[in-house]
Amino acid sequence: MSHGELIGTGEAARILGWSRATVVRHADAGTLRTVGKLPGTLGGYLYDRGYIEGRADAMREKAGAA
Repeated sequence: MSHGELIGTGEAARILGWSRATVVRHADAGTLRTVGKLPGTLGGYLYDRGYIEGRADAMREKAGAA
């Protein structure tokens, strides 16, 4: 599987309109797909920008339909 531009947790949080903690919580729970993790014990998650933008668009559409 090839990935587009990789982004970190902060950028994913900004795009989704969530806090960084919420993004990490979803990644840990497996409800938000990650591409990988940076090295080290505290290495942050990496996300595919296109996937995150798609999730944000879907959330906006769902909110608009409510």
